[in-house]
Amino acid sequence: MKPLHKPFRRSLTGWVASSLSALGLVISASAENIVDVLASKPEFSTLVSLVQQEGLESTLRNAHGITILAPTNAAFAQNVPAGDVADILQYHVLPNELRTNEFANGLLPTLLPDSPVRVSLSRFFFYRFVNFDNARVTFGNIEADNGVIHQINAVLDPAVGNQPTLLEAVAADPQFSTLAGLIQQARLTRTFARLDSATVFAPTNAAFEAVPAADLQAIASNRRLLQRVLLNHVARGEFDQSELLGEGSVQTLTNKLRISGDAWSLAVDGVPIVGTDAGISNGIVHVVDQVLVPRGPESLVDVASNNPDLSTFVQVLGDAGLAPTFDSTRGRPTFTVFAPNNRAFGNVPSEVLTSLLNDPTGALADVLRLHVVPGTLNANDLFDGQILTSLAGDKLLVAIDPHVGVTVNGAPVVDPDFHAANGVLHVMGDVISPVPVTIADLVRSNPELSTLGTALELAGLDGLVADAHQDLTVFAPTNDAFDRLPEGVLDGLLNDPTGGLADVLRYHVAPGGRTASELLAEGAVPTALGPDVTIENRRPRFFFFFFNFFNRNVVEVNGVRVEVADIETDNGVIHIIRDVLIPPTPSRMEPDLAR
Repeated sequence: MKPLHKPFRRSLTGWVASSLSALGLVISASAENIVDVLASKPEFSTLVSLVQQEGLESTLRNAHGITILAPTNAAFAQNVPAGDVADILQYHVLPNELRTNEFANGLLPTLLPDSPVRVSLSRFFFYRFVNFDNARVTFGNIEADNGVIHQINAVLDPAVGNQPTLLEAVAADPQFSTLAGLIQQARLTRTFARLDSATVFAPTNAAFEAVPAADLQAIASNRRLLQRVLLNHVARGEFDQSELLGEGSVQTLTNKLRISGDAWSLAVDGVPIVGTDAGISNGIVHVVDQVLVPRGPESLVDVASNNPDLSTFVQVLGDAGLAPTFDSTRGRPTFTVFAPNNRAFGNVPSEVLTSLLNDPTGALADVLRLHVVPGTLNANDLFDGQILTSLAGDKLLVAIDPHVGVTVNGAPVVDPDFHAANGVLHVMGDVISPVPVTIADLVRSNPELSTLGTALELAGLDGLVADAHQDLTVFAPTNDAFDRLPEGVLDGLLNDPTGGLADVLRYHVAPGGRTASELLAEGAVPTALGPDVTIENRRPRFFFFFFNFFNRNVVEVNGVRVEVADIETDNGVIHIIRDVLIPPTPSRMEPDLAR
């Protein structure tokens, strides 16, 4: 006999169950009941415990044709909404059995009365994502006898699901009819529908009417300009009135806006906020009675001049004759400026500040160049242990601490990401002072050198490469280089950290900082272990259709290729190599760093 087709088998099972139930018989739950399926998966253990705790287990066991939106343990650990736990759990259950390909945009009823959940679909190339309120399906269509389970990455909040989306709120309020029409005209409906955790400064009809008719017509007739204007009213992240005051600024999708005023009179970019903290399902709405028109192309000097907290910085930049360097809207070259605020300059000892001001184009200019890095580095481009080189030539060490935040040479970043046509400006809470950045700092900053860092610590040589008074050349093997050692070799070295491991590491250190060209000129250099390493220049020639395509120098140390050369620190030079150097003979010679 052929096995029953699954939908028919499910229908038959449901018919038998309902018939037995009508006869007053008790049906024992099968192993495929939706509760048992959840209990069999450890990632849902928190959800199962709460279902049992709230007395909902029998409801789910006896239900037929349901859908459970199942948050993982990680989702519960991240955030649990306030409210009755039983209500929250019922909000995660749909009375109909729906698979991921059956969902459509809109509202669906849940077991919690009068609390539908919002479904929104999105695509990334050929991937189709299903979202419920603020959660996304991360694993769908987990089958059970009496329903289907979809794993989601956040716990749903019934209070959020009952709120309108931004587009729904705008469409339902007559005072925003102009905004609603312009969103459609700019073809941003999908963009606004996809907003998640956003803050919107919504201009009223009166705000648009206050714009001169010719200007409004010019904006509305240029779709790209219209999009830029509308997106300047949207910031990622939810900021209520008190949070806006605390932040002092907010980054919109096109610009950074200043927040000013107090709890009774709040303004964004000088425009009064006339209505605050209106809740929508995907964020918060603040009402403004003027349109926030993005400023035109601005230079870094313009951005600093628009910030009253940077008036001292702007003044000394001019005194040092550096303002023209950063006062360009051409877009090239670009800079990252770590600009100390007025309080930071006020914390500098008066005699030091006076000395700098007495030498504006010398000492003062050098201090200001220390605060500038070539290229554009937004806040999310900075990482813990990162080493930057300033225009002054000094190294800057980036540190990220969960309690302190981002610091540069110990000076805190207090307000990041003020964008300009020629770069980005970060407001600093202190004036940056030069600090030595050592080989140890660089090894710690590079995740590809983590094995080397661990080995140096085990061998007790980390202090050597951290000593700012040393002058060393280090041939630094990558993690892959250590992985390519024959099986058992690395374990053997790690088991003898101050012996064999220390000898191998000393063979990678030479006294005296040498660039690649200096190494090539010498041909061989002594190591801290004693034996020399040989330096050779390989010049492979590449041909393309019998023509010489290009030449490049490849420096090799004992035949091992240098992949990245000449990384300079304050106590030497690092050359990253692709293999571990093995000493020619076992040796226990002490390092002679004076040679």
